[in-house]
Amino acid sequence: AFSHIKQDPIPPPMARKAELADYHASTLVLGAEHEVYYLPTKLVERSFELFNNLYAVTIVANSGHTYLNGPSGDVFRRHVREFFLAGIEQ
Repeated sequence: AFSHIKQDPIPPPMARKAELADYHASTLVLGAEHEVYYLPTKLVERSFELFNNLYAVTIVANSGHTYLNGPSGDVFRRHVREFFLAGIEQ
């Protein structure tokens, strides 16, 4: 279907707390309910371990690894829009 796209079936390495020690920006973490690379519950746990500047951690319901299309894509875009608007209002 997408022969021009090369995907590595190996997920990227996990970030380490030390690597993010100097990162202080407000952070929005969005995950998919049916993600193929990780468990959503682990994403939530790991987000709280890594970031002390979380705006929100949200698992988009009824979504998979490529959730930008359809209803779950609308939910994703709403969360991103709210995140950026909240930053503008501060």
